[in-house]
Amino acid sequence: MPVVAGSFYSSDPEELQDILKKLFEQAVSPDQERNIRAVISPHAGYVYSGQVAASGFKQLSRDAEYDHIFLIGSSHHVSFNGASVYSKGNYFTPLGEVEVDCELAEKLIADHDCFTFHNDAHSSEHSLEVQLPFLQYWMKKTMRIVPIVLGTQNPDKAKEISKALRPYFTEKNLFVISTDLSHYPNYNNALEADGYMIEAIETGSPDKLQKAIKKNSEIPNLLTSMCGWTSVICILYLAEMERELEFTKVQYLNSGDSHYSDKSRVVGYVSMILSEK
Repeated sequence: MPVVAGSFYSSDPEELQDILKKLFEQAVSPDQERNIRAVISPHAGYVYSGQVAASGFKQLSRDAEYDHIFLIGSSHHVSFNGASVYSKGNYFTPLGEVEVDCELAEKLIADHDCFTFHNDAHSSEHSLEVQLPFLQYWMKKTMRIVPIVLGTQNPDKAKEISKALRPYFTEKNLFVISTDLSHYPNYNNALEADGYMIEAIETGSPDKLQKAIKKNSEIPNLLTSMCGWTSVICILYLAEMERELEFTKVQYLNSGDSHYSDKSRVVGYVSMILSEK
């Protein structure tokens, strides 16, 4: 069940539809047709990051049909070794029910030690939940999701998770990676810190992402460079073996660009796509 409906986004279905309509109208339109394999999307309140998220999802064809949509986010509340795959039923939002492929979820858990099921990893986690209304609004075809929450901060474990997911990293599936960028520097420092992270993702290099995180350690008041960095490094590991793929920035903003925040303490947001060159 949703845990941030009514706070991060409206719990009223009609109001939420209207908000999403406006966000997609304001979002960046695609400059060309692309074969998109993954979307990196923020997960804050819609008044702060909704336009950035809509810009990412707007790059997808509304008529696209996927076997599965893998939702990957890093846990905000609990730590554990590996990743938790939700396998106990469907997800719900104010816009309705979203089918979880529980059979595939159970297969991942049975076949790989890096996967398990931790109820606490899902019961209060918002990073996957906030992506769903965008997909429900934008995509015309019925979708089945595989919700995965990473509890690890270990890049080697993230690499193991990526290896387990590699058979599913095909044109038949879409990967949605949930992350925000810098937390709580001032506006100008956020531009610098977030710029380093975006550039690192665009290289497609897991090592350069980790180097960018270390480089940002010198920036004042920076709690984190990227709260979902383990989820992002997973998609970097998945993509690095396919040279015909590239990461492209769609839109960047931070909370200082909204009407509801000052510029002294901000959070950064980016939407990016991974597509064929």
